[in-house]
This record gives sequence, structure tokens and C-alpha cells, in this order.
Amino acid sequence: MKLQHPSQTNKIFNCMQLSDQYYSSELHLALKELLEKKSKRDGINFTISQLAKAIDMPHSILVKLIHPDPSKRVTNPRIDTLTKIIDFLELMVLT
Repeated sequence: MKLQHPSQTNKIFNCMQLSDQYYSSELHLALKELLEKKSKRDGINFTISQLAKAIDMPHSILVKLIHPDPSKRVTNPRIDTLTKIIDFLELMVLT
């Protein structure tokens, strides 16, 4: 097995970091957009606290998903967390 040159390893690591930042940014934006759509549809301001209560999840977990500061955002959320959010918003926003 041939070992990679340190500069190649650094490039790979940097690409992985950029990929993670892009993914978390996209998730962050998509979730905010869905909350805005639900607010518009219902004519009320639907908050992250209301979402947390509706899906029976701690508010802090959802805040970490859409935190304005990228360094405080969760970049690898649990699948069951995402499933609960998607199921609720799919039912409420897309109907």
C-alpha cells in the first residue's frame, strides 16, 4: 500500500471539511425555508419552539441544527431526528 504525500492528505482533509460545511449550510437553509413556508401557509409565525413541541423533541437539538453561527451548528444530525422533522413538515407544509 502506497502512503499519500502529506500535502495530498491535507487537500483531502480540506475538501472533506468544505463538504461538511456545504452540507450543514444546505440543511440549515432548507429547514429555515420550510419553517417560513409553514408560517406563510398558516398566517402565523411558526417558531422552532413550536416545532420542537409538535415533534416531541428538545428545543436545543433543533436550535443546534439551524444555529446562525456555523461553528455551533450540528453537522451530523441523527437520522431519527431528521426523520421526525421531515415527517412533520411534509405533513404540515406540503398538504
